Amino acid sequence: RSVAYLPNTATVFMSDVYNPGLPIPLPAQFDSWAIDFYDALIPLGLTIESFVGGHGFPGPTPFQLFEDTVNASR
Repeated sequence: RSVAYLPNTATVFMSDVYNPGLPIPLPAQFDSWAIDFYDALIPLGLTIESFVGGHGFPGPTPFQLFEDTVNASR
């Protein structure tokens, strides 16, 4: 899988991991590969403010929404 990071806007794009604007799965149903993606992304030390998915809401949403769902799923 590939990811795009735009440092000028602190935005990360990853299709199919998380689709902002679509119903968020219950934490117990959140895909393990989304958690794995988060766990691989955070150690990179990037400043991330927004997340853009390949489906769902057109445009960036706060990265905190993705992070909260991941943390609730642990």
